[in-house]
Amino acid sequence: MDTNTQTSLATNPLTGMTLSNEQLAEVADLATRQLNIEHEIESLESALEAKKESLNQIQQSLLPEAMLALGMQSFKLNDGTCVLVEKFYSAKIPDEMQSAAFKWLRDNGHGSLIKRNITCKFGKGEDEVAERIKSLLIKSNVVPEDKTSVHPQTLKAFVREQSEDGKPLPTDLLGVYIGNRSKVTPAK
Repeated sequence: MDTNTQTSLATNPLTGMTLSNEQLAEVADLATRQLNIEHEIESLESALEAKKESLNQIQQSLLPEAMLALGMQSFKLNDGTCVLVEKFYSAKIPDEMQSAAFKWLRDNGHGSLIKRNITCKFGKGEDEVAERIKSLLIKSNVVPEDKTSVHPQTLKAFVREQSEDGKPLPTDLLGVYIGNRSKVTPAK
């Protein structure tokens, strides 16, 4: 008996090719390795999220509160690492508050923050219609997508500016959060 002969286990119905135990074992092994790596990635992503949450807790709560309780805005460690507490601003208009938030912005002279995009989708071969729509959007039979928004960075800058100028803001409408955050800079 030839020891190099491969034992046939199955035949591929599509190609008619005879498959050996070794070939099938390799495919099974690769599939198992893929599943193991997918599970490992899920675990790593979960661990990363937990680490980010821990960092956020220290960075935005524990360290700033501890330093501010001692009356400190900055601190230098023995190794030269600098620790600083600074104010930070965050804002995101909640979806359910968009209409009211846009009204407030417009009514209070800040309508320029609002951006509006109207887009139309055309199918293959509809270039001529698209050209006509550019000049006659309302008269066409195409219903455009209409999206109104405030860019997150623009809103954040606006909130910071208004807050620092002592101007009142509807914090619920604009999803405003103002807090302290620590910044740790390693020594050079």
